[in-house]
Amino acid sequence: MDVMAHLENLRAELVRREWKAEIRRSPDRDVLRVRNPAHSRLTDDIVCDGEVFRWPWGQGIGPVGEVTGVAERVMYVLREVGE
Repeated sequence: MDVMAHLENLRAELVRREWKAEIRRSPDRDVLRVRNPAHSRLTDDIVCDGEVFRWPWGQGIGPVGEVTGVAERVMYVLREVGE
């Protein structure tokens, strides 16, 4: 699978959970922009190196084969405190 397919799998999982997620293409690298649906300021990008989903600064979130767990981690990080 290529990077775009992995990003699309994660996007689909987040949308299934009613979160906002869209792939943004660029010549430098494609990213998945994720937004908490209840709090639009809680937004971040997810990148993929083909094996691991990462935050834009490079920290790993989880392997591409664990889309469900990665989605849960992203939602946890972008939650409103107190949720």
